[in-house]
Amino acid sequence: MKVAFATSTGTLVDEEFRNSRSFTVWHIGPREAYFVNQVTIEPEAATEEGRLAARATVLAGCAIVCSRHINVPAAAKLAARGIHPMRTGSPVQVEEIIGQLQSVLKKNPPPWMGRADSRERFR
Repeated sequence: MKVAFATSTGTLVDEEFRNSRSFTVWHIGPREAYFVNQVTIEPEAATEEGRLAARATVLAGCAIVCSRHINVPAAAKLAARGIHPMRTGSPVQVEEIIGQLQSVLKKNPPPWMGRADSRERFR
């Protein structure tokens, strides 16, 4: 499955969803993880709704978007597109989150995560 991380460094989830100008995207499976690409958000739209829509559009295809903080309207916009929002609350290493997600995928993933991983493997 593809997971996007809101990051200013590429290695640390340290950005809020609504302010992040860049997201690193990783493919994460139970036994492998690799960097896919870095997504840059174009200059801000005039409205909050426009900013949220721009981010959600760029991140389409991701199963999870992980950020330090994400507000309720942004989380709802992602969820409506089938993207699971994930908050860290404080800066966390990308590698640490990748390890946690792999551990969940190996053991007993929630149904939505198992489906996201299966869809990605058969593309």
